[in-house]
Amino acid sequence: MSNISDAEKEIISNNISYYMSLKNVSRIDVCNELKIKYGTFSGWINKRTYPRVEKIKMMADYFEIEKSDLTEFKESQIAGDDHTSQRENKKNKNGKFEQDDPLHYMITIPNEIPSILINIYDPLPADVPIDNLDSALEVLARDVIPKIWVVKNKKNYIGIRINNDSMYPKFAVGEIVIVQMQKDFIDDQYVVAWVNGKDAIVRQIKKSNNEITLIPFNREYPSITYNIDHDEIVILGIVVQKRDNVELLWE
Repeated sequence: MSNISDAEKEIISNNISYYMSLKNVSRIDVCNELKIKYGTFSGWINKRTYPRVEKIKMMADYFEIEKSDLTEFKESQIAGDDHTSQRENKKNKNGKFEQDDPLHYMITIPNEIPSILINIYDPLPADVPIDNLDSALEVLARDVIPKIWVVKNKKNYIGIRINNDSMYPKFAVGEIVIVQMQKDFIDDQYVVAWVNGKDAIVRQIKKSNNEITLIPFNREYPSITYNIDHDEIVILGIVVQKRDNVELLWE
């Protein structure tokens, strides 16, 4: 589709990302559900290519919207200043960014959807009070989530940056996972956990009697089973979203 302009690619990219956020799904979720190749879908999100008509129809049905909602410019879907985390590019005399200035990422949250800021951390050490993270740790970044999540679920949320490839390709290094803070879980969910006093890790979880198995997505890493009577395991929360389409505003 060589006659598609860059502007049209940007419009459909923004609209797809918008409805992914509303539906709370990742690229992998969409690809698995619609049987679309990940590289093809990423090309649309990254504004390199444009989907064919039948793929647009397929996505519209998936999001329960009209095709025009994906292909046409929507002014209301441009994030306002109050929805975008931005960093002032302050440099010291050596030309480096000040250490107390956090990294910031940008995510588009539509103006009509109330949103709240959450903190993002990396790492998340086990020797900090979980109910007072913001005062105990340096905030790596701030991002936004829909306020309805907090109102509906009565839970707190944080973000964690993935810092190794143990969960690849489900979660890649540098991606942000949004965590709903809670101790309970069900089998096969992705959780964030402290184990035996070490920094928090992200793993798929299974429980059997008094044993918990934490499973990496990358099979080069071992699955490890812990005995809850002998090992110190603290479940911090469950992963509810992956921000694989956020953009670093500065480097």
